[in-house]
Amino acid sequence: MKAPPPYEPASYDERAALAPALGDPRTWPSASWPDPQPLPEGLAPVAPFDYAMLPDRLRPWVQDVADRMQCPPDFIAVPMVAAAGNLIGRRCAIRPQAFSDWQEFPNLWDCMVGRPGMMKSPALFSLRPGSPRSLYGLAVQLRGRATVGRSVPGP
Repeated sequence: MKAPPPYEPASYDERAALAPALGDPRTWPSASWPDPQPLPEGLAPVAPFDYAMLPDRLRPWVQDVADRMQCPPDFIAVPMVAAAGNLIGRRCAIRPQAFSDWQEFPNLWDCMVGRPGMMKSPALFSLRPGSPRSLYGLAVQLRGRATVGRSVPGP
């Protein structure tokens, strides 16, 4: 089996030859462009956050932080669940196919969307190290419990 040749982007002339009907967009008459339309007003409806979707151990923590910060619980729960997936790392996997060695590991991405002043950044910063109830502190506690009763090699 031969390796594919290295990728080289097409030159301007090659691209122009591939689309002769369109030609160069810089030469299109401005009358061919439609008039811009205004963006719709308001936001699409979104279902309220359901605390039942969180694990029992994390639910009171999310409720407490959201109440104290006066921000939507989504802004606390979503990055917290993504960070928990990061803590799990490659220690847990699923095998979607019964007769294959294919594994999928937890890989979560999150994105918070909200208008300015909705407490997105402070909610995210509540999870970082140094916060009184940060996920980092939880990871340290869990790591400490995992080594209890185990002999740890000395220096």
